Amino acid sequence: MRGRPVNPAHLDPFFRHLQFTRTVNRYGFVSVQRFSIYAERGLARRRVSIWIYEGRLPIAYQHNLLAEYHYRYERRRKRPRAVFGPVLPETEFVSPQLEFWELDDEQWLKVRFCPDHRKLKFPLPEVEQLTLFRFAALLFLLAVSLTTWLPFIR
Repeated sequence: MRGRPVNPAHLDPFFRHLQFTRTVNRYGFVSVQRFSIYAERGLARRRVSIWIYEGRLPIAYQHNLLAEYHYRYERRRKRPRAVFGPVLPETEFVSPQLEFWELDDEQWLKVRFCPDHRKLKFPLPEVEQLTLFRFAALLFLLAVSLTTWLPFIR
């Protein structure tokens, strides 16, 4: 064996776009760019590692494979265009909670597409908000005008 030991911190910039970690939500899904992908419901709020390379997208927890998917890559935008073909091996991290409805593979969506979340631009209101001084001056003028007109109204 030839070579020299390499510091993992030195390799991190080279593999940052290939491996990353995500937190499993309470339903057992992780978010990978525009997709919500099933990992394991028994690992809610745990960090899992995701590799994305050569058309494969495996999800692992403590070196145990939870799920493996295939993807098509969109080179122009540098993100996955489609995620498909889930393979879910049996793991020891299965949730002890029983399912209310048992779903087969066709009914259970393991990959969900989430559209881009862009900031919504709300129109600016056409009403000008008065500053405190201008508001106080307006109240003062209103109070003065009411006190001058009250004797004539009775």
